[in-house]
Amino acid sequence: MHKKSILALTVIGISVILVLVIYNFPTLLIIFLLVLAYAKNHFSPIKKEFMIFTLIVFSSAIVEIILVNMTHAWSYSNAQFFGIPYWPPIFWGLLGISLITFYEGISNN
Repeated sequence: MHKKSILALTVIGISVILVLVIYNFPTLLIIFLLVLAYAKNHFSPIKKEFMIFTLIVFSSAIVEIILVNMTHAWSYSNAQFFGIPYWPPIFWGLLGISLITFYEGISNN
């Protein structure tokens, strides 16, 4: 497996562990997720990474807000912004750029 793929899987694993361990501390979780996204960009950048990350963050926030408020599919106990916490869109953005990095790693072999 290419080192880009390993890095992407590591970032995904760390981000999932962070969410599971410190989701009750949203500010701290956001800081850690953003630092992890920065570190991922530093070690394995992709083209237009900031633009892709930002697009995923905003689009996932809209989707989460719609699903939580209109369909009532689920709810968050610590909602902070239109029925959702601040951290899920950042998590989805990090996951999105990591999956792109993973794809680049396996497609280059």
